[in-house]
Amino acid sequence: VMLRDRPGPEGDELLGTYREQAHALAEAGVDLIALEMIGSPDYGAPALEAAAETGLPVWLGVSCEAAAGGGLQTVGPPHVDLAELLRALLGPEIAVVTVMHTELGLVDASLAAVRGHWDGPVGVYPESGRWEPPEWVFADISPAAFAAEARRWVAQGVQLVGGCCGIRPQHIRALGETLPSRLPGLGPEAP
Repeated sequence: VMLRDRPGPEGDELLGTYREQAHALAEAGVDLIALEMIGSPDYGAPALEAAAETGLPVWLGVSCEAAAGGGLQTVGPPHVDLAELLRALLGPEIAVVTVMHTELGLVDASLAAVRGHWDGPVGVYPESGRWEPPEWVFADISPAAFAAEARRWVAQGVQLVGGCCGIRPQHIRALGETLPSRLPGLGPEAP
């Protein structure tokens, strides 16, 4: 990923690098390509193009934070307005949009922003805590509270639920114990 404050490939060279990675993954037999923490069309567009060329399902993962003037922006740098990013990248090659590595308190607003531009499947795997170098500082959310939030998201149409930084195995276990194994109408029921 090329960020403004880090040197790296640009233009055709960046697209070529992403193509090499995407095709290596496809040849290795992956089921899908998840583009995570896509925060700018500058690198998101070539990553999406390369992933789509494989013919595999492509998931677009957006990480959101509150913007200084209100609204939502991508975690950066660069910081891009979330709506701007979605307008630039969403298209038929996307199979799922996920709100990921986003604070629990911003998930609802982030989902609303995504739903304003996307009517396909959505997922949520938020973070809990914060990075204080050299380590992640865990926030206190109980597994039961996390599962309750997940039930709310599922009731709002979220089809994929998981966790990112700060979400521990006991949180995921609580999801497995409280969420349905399949949503009604989305495929065969689990035995």
